[in-house]
Amino acid sequence: MGSFVFTSGDQRILADTGFGPHGEMLGYPAPGELIADFERNGMGLDSITTVFLTHLHGDHVGWNLREDLPNRPLSFPNARYRVHEADWEHFTTDELLADLYRGEHTRRSVLPLEELGVLELMVGETDLAPGITAFPTPGHTPGHMSLLIASNNERALLVGDILGSPMQATETDFRYTPDWDGPMGIAARRDILDRAEREKAIVIGSHLSYPGWGLIVRWEGRRYWKAL
Repeated sequence: MGSFVFTSGDQRILADTGFGPHGEMLGYPAPGELIADFERNGMGLDSITTVFLTHLHGDHVGWNLREDLPNRPLSFPNARYRVHEADWEHFTTDELLADLYRGEHTRRSVLPLEELGVLELMVGETDLAPGITAFPTPGHTPGHMSLLIASNNERALLVGDILGSPMQATETDFRYTPDWDGPMGIAARRDILDRAEREKAIVIGSHLSYPGWGLIVRWEGRRYWKAL
């Protein structure tokens, strides 16, 4: 499960916070290593100015707070946490909050953001920093968002869970089981892969083969995602 950091001038944006210290709640045998990765790379948690959440599934919000510490402070104390309004409205309904599995992640890792005054909701395309733009790609969840990262003449697209597997770059109609709306997710996947191919953009995905970024290539007329 990948999280990614992008720098634009004096702004540093973290995309997603992984599954956090309670990996067992999501079927993982060990805690997420995001905080340890920051330490290994000599990057301060306080250097993040924006936490961009592609969507609010539990494996993308787990390190929003330091749940490994007694008072559960914000993991990124200087950041605004940004997510699409439609996801907030969807995941905070009474029905989902009452769900033993999905509601737990929202209660632990999402609702406190509003209480702490660091949550900002987005509607439509939103500039996060010079050269970094969030845009809606609904289907996996109602408010799923992706990122366009532009630098000089190069482009990258962070697609979140639009691609749940490299296989879906080839079999675009293959439905990803957790998708909220399967046909809408398929349409979003086709659109963003067409764009990536057209713009020769690097494609970055949360669940793609390490290191999580690659290019769309053609072989015998079929489209594939190839790791870089």
